[in-house]
Parts: sequence; structure tokens; C-alpha cells
Amino acid sequence: MGFLVVAAFLGLFMLGFPVVYAILLPSILYVLVEGLPFGLLAQRITYALDSFPLVAVPLFIFVGNLMNLSGITDRIFRFAYTLVGRMPGGLAQVNVFGSLIFSGMSGAALADIGGLGRIEIDAMKKRGFDPSFAGAVTAASATLGPIFPPSIPLIVYGSVTSVSIVQLLVAGIMPAVLCTVLLMLTVLIVAIRHGHARAERWPTAGDLIGTLVPALPAILAPALMVVGMTAGAFTPTEAAAITAVYVIFISGVLYRELTLAHLWHGVAPKRPDMLRFEIAS
Repeated sequence: MGFLVVAAFLGLFMLGFPVVYAILLPSILYVLVEGLPFGLLAQRITYALDSFPLVAVPLFIFVGNLMNLSGITDRIFRFAYTLVGRMPGGLAQVNVFGSLIFSGMSGAALADIGGLGRIEIDAMKKRGFDPSFAGAVTAASATLGPIFPPSIPLIVYGSVTSVSIVQLLVAGIMPAVLCTVLLMLTVLIVAIRHGHARAERWPTAGDLIGTLVPALPAILAPALMVVGMTAGAFTPTEAAAITAVYVIFISGVLYRELTLAHLWHGVAPKRPDMLRFEIAS
């Protein structure tokens, strides 16, 4: 029976059913066939959701959505473009490096692809990059989100296995940095072979400072989280809540771009087209 449940899940998943339904429908069928009390299903769902560490997951998803809508993503991209845009590969290098910065606040690959990735792909296509290459680099760099803290998959894993979530998050720092270096090296080799476009000049100190200062509050967020968790000041779930408040503060007070519409769409995103940034050709 267990094999049939798994087979039903895989079948529904391959037919295009949403994951939640692909899991829920075979589970309901199993309860009915085995004659188990139907209230057991609701009880198990409620028990599974009654987890304090898992509260961090929707909070970090909210943070990622809010960053995409309130101008933080734009500033991260501008800084990354100024810093590494002159390297061979140009915007492809920006794609990788920007994803590392963005992952320090979102913890999810989909948040990176839906926000920063959309800006990066559009900018790369305008500069003459092949769309398939732009998409491949974006997909590869987005995997940094689940590795670099705050990683949503690591939070879920730690919650399920009772492993220290703080230790898991700290352990993800070096692998994420190593992946970033290797991805940028790969982009460099490909860019040299194919002669990809890059920025016309190296940035001056003024250029770097001019883009670093607006992006600095966002860049400092992962450092604050890691230091706070390792020092025992707060748990990963509390870190997620603090990050959400922090993003609302810098968006509303420092950048002054946060609106009630941004907050609403951060909870229930329906307009990914609200991103604005463009690279001048």
C-alpha cells in the first residue's frame, strides 16, 4: 500500500498536479482504504504544522517577496554590476555574485529566480547574451539560495531531524562561497571562449561607494543574522522575524519606497512585473 501511495504521488506530480494535491489526495485515499479514522488526517496535518522552527519558512519567503517589490533587489543588482561587471562575462558574473548577496536574505532559489533572476535575464538579453545561456546561469546561481544562510531547506531539515539549525546554517557559508567562486570561474572560461560583452571600464572608488552605500543595509543582513544566531541572541525563527522587520524598516525608512501595496503583494505576490531596474545599453 505504501508503494501505491508513492506511485500515486509521482503519477499526479508528473501529470502536472500541484505538489500539495499530489501529496494530499493519495494520503486521503490511503486513510479511506485502510479504514483509519478520518479525523486522523486533520490531526496529523495540524501536528506537522505545529512547529516553531517552520514558522521561519513563510517569514523568509515574505522577506524575499518584499525585497523584490520594494527596491532592495535593484540596489543589490546595481552594486554587483559595478563590482564585477568588468570581469569577463560581465552580466553573467553579476548574475552569480548578485545571487550570493540576495540569498543572504531570502533563503530560497525561487525567490532569487522570480526577483533578481528576472532583472538579470532581461539585462543579459539586452546585452546580446543568448537567452538559453542567461537562463542557465540564472538557474545555476539560484541554487546558492538553499545553501547560504538563511537556507529554507536547511531550516526544514533541522526541524524534521532535530539537528541544530544554527549549526546547519553556519555550515552552509563556505560551500556557498565555494560554489560562487567555481560558478564565476566557469562563466569566465565560457565568456573568454565566446567573447561575451562586459562593462566598458573598471569601476572607480566613487562608483563603488556610490552603489555600495545604498546596498549596504541589505548586504549586512546575513552577517547580522549569522552573528546573532551563533551568539545565541535569537533562534533561526526569531532571526526570520527580525529580518522581516529589518527589511520593512530599511524599505520604508531608509529607501522610502515601501507602500501598503508592497506589503500586501509580499504576502500574496501577484505582480512580478513590479520590478523596474534596467541596464542602459
